[in-house]
Amino acid sequence: NYKSVVAYLFGPIEDDIKQSPQQNQQHNRNRHLVQRMHQCSTLGTLIGMCVCAIFRVLDHGMQIQRYPMPIIVGATAGRVCGVLLAVLMTVSS
Repeated sequence: NYKSVVAYLFGPIEDDIKQSPQQNQQHNRNRHLVQRMHQCSTLGTLIGMCVCAIFRVLDHGMQIQRYPMPIIVGATAGRVCGVLLAVLMTVSS
């Protein structure tokens, strides 16, 4: 579903809810933080997969270099790095 993919990558799409200005400001801040977390983790996953895919080219028969392993390891490492980056950005702001 296209809308669920967009919601995952860029945060949930919600209609404007009538709230007080303070609640609306807090809601927008929370939505921005969730959006940042999704973007960093998604970009980290993609970058990690691309970087670790180089090990597929250098296949010398080692188990870690066989087809699915570089992609899985890269995706996992990239996701962890992306989430940690998002947490650090959130804490520092």
